[in-house]
Amino acid sequence: MLHFDFRSRSDQSQIAGNEPFSILSSRARRSIERLEGDLAKERAVRRAFDFDATMSAIRSLPALFMSRASNLIAVRGPELSELWEREAAARADLASFKRQHGLDREAQEQHHAITSALLVTLIIVAETLLNIANFAEASAAGLLGGLYIAASISIINALSAICIAVPCWRFLHHRDRQTQYLGVAGLVAIGALVTLVNLVAGHYRARIEVDPVTAPQAAWEHFANHPFGISSVQAWLLTVIGIIGFAAITRKVFGSTDPYPGFGRVQRVWSEARADAIAVRGDVLREFESLFEAAERERQGLVASAQQSFSRYEESFGASQRLARRLAALQARAMRRARAVSSAAAAQTIGSADFGDPREEMDELRRVKVCLKRLSERDADAVKQELLQVFTAERRSLQELLDAQKSSFAVQEDRR
Repeated sequence: MLHFDFRSRSDQSQIAGNEPFSILSSRARRSIERLEGDLAKERAVRRAFDFDATMSAIRSLPALFMSRASNLIAVRGPELSELWEREAAARADLASFKRQHGLDREAQEQHHAITSALLVTLIIVAETLLNIANFAEASAAGLLGGLYIAASISIINALSAICIAVPCWRFLHHRDRQTQYLGVAGLVAIGALVTLVNLVAGHYRARIEVDPVTAPQAAWEHFANHPFGISSVQAWLLTVIGIIGFAAITRKVFGSTDPYPGFGRVQRVWSEARADAIAVRGDVLREFESLFEAAERERQGLVASAQQSFSRYEESFGASQRLARRLAALQARAMRRARAVSSAAAAQTIGSADFGDPREEMDELRRVKVCLKRLSERDADAVKQELLQVFTAERRSLQELLDAQKSSFAVQEDRR
C-alpha cells in the first residue's frame, strides 16, 4: 500500500501549553484545529487508496483464470471421457457389423421419425373413425363398443405392419439367401393374414346392414363360403382402405431407416453417442470461454475501480492543497498578531509550529502520478492482451486434450 506521510504540527497539548501560543486568540486556535482535522481526513482518504493491491489483483487474473480452467476440466473431464468411450464402443460395433455383413457403405440414417410416427397415428385414427359408426350398430355398448372394435382392427393392422411386415421386408435386403427366402415367406404370410382379417371385417360390416344381431355368425359363414363375396359397396371400400392403411404403414416405417436389417440401428446408436459427446464437448468449451469473459469483466472492473480511486485521490489532494494554503495564511496572520502583542521569542515559537507545506504536497502528488502511470489505458490493454494470450494458449491446450482423449479411445477400440 502507498502511504503518503505529510508532516504535521507538534502535539496539540504541548503547543497549547506553551506560553507564546497561548497568546493566540481562541478563534485562531479553533480555526487551526479545524483545518488540521480536515487535513487529517483528506490524508486518510489518500492512504486508503491501495494501489499495490489493485495492481496485484489485476496481474493475478491470468493465474486465477488458469486455476478455474483446471477445476473445470477436473469436474467435466470424467463425464466427457465416459461419453467418448461410449462413442468409441458404438463406432467399433458399427465397424464390426459392417465387416460381418460385408457392407462397404454408410447406413442410411433415420430421417423424419416424428413425421413417420404422426402418419402412422393418423392412419390408425382415420380407420377407426371410418369404422366406428358401422360397428356401433352391432355392439351392445353402442358407440363405445363400436369404437373398441374399430380401434382393435386398426391397431392389429398397424402392429402387423410394424412388427412383422417391416422386418420381413428388411430380410429381402440381407446378403444371406436363406434370410431373403424367409423374408419373402414372411411377407406373403403376413400379407395374406392381414387381407383375411380385413375381408372378415368387411363381411361383418356387410352383415351388420342386414341384421346386426346375427352379424358375427353370418359373417363367418359367408366368408367361409365366399371370401370375396362382400355384398356392400361401403364394406368393400372400408376393407380396401384397411389393406391400403396396412401397406402405407409398412412402407413408411420401412423407409424410415436403412433397408438392411439391423444396420440402421447400430448406425443410430453410434450417431447418438457421437452427438452426445460433441454436445458435452461444446458445453465444456463454452464454459471455458465464459470463464475468460468473467476474468475480463473482473479486470475491467478492477481497472475502473483503480481509476476512480485515483480520481478521488486527485480531488483529495486538491482539497488538501487548499487547506494547507489556508493554514499557512492563518499561520502568517497569527505571527503578525503575535509580534504586535508579544516578544520576538513568542513570534519565533509560533512560527516554528509546522502547519504543512503545500510544495511538499505537490511533490508527493507528482511521485504518486509516476507510479500510477501503470494504470493508463495502454497498460490496461497490455494486461488485457496478456489475459487473452493465456486464454488462447489454455484453449488450445484444452482442444488438444479433448482431441487426444477422443483419439485414444478410438485407438483402443480399433485394437480390440
